[in-house]
Amino acid sequence: MSKTSFPLYDLHLHRLAKQSVQDMVDKAGKNGFECFGIVHNVAPWGIKTNDDLQKYINEVKDYPCLMGLQPAAPGWSKNLSRDLIDQVDYILMDPQYMPDGNKYGDQMEV
Repeated sequence: MSKTSFPLYDLHLHRLAKQSVQDMVDKAGKNGFECFGIVHNVAPWGIKTNDDLQKYINEVKDYPCLMGLQPAAPGWSKNLSRDLIDQVDYILMDPQYMPDGNKYGDQMEV
């Protein structure tokens, strides 16, 4: 149980190149988190292909944490396998690009 009077959860953590999943597990335990989730962006700067998604799943699946995706645009799943998507625990939609955002057909970045 956490050091607070309520359980601590954080489902919006991102890995850094200099921080391993094990580092995150250790830090979460040290800070009293009962549950945490690592999300990876589905975006031009993140997961773009099934190979990218499989790599992320393989990196996180054996650790005691949840695994999530954070898509940045509607239609994010069209290029990814449903079987792979079904292996993650949750999806945290965070649209940063909206098609026809300005009503003239341009994609709007927010």
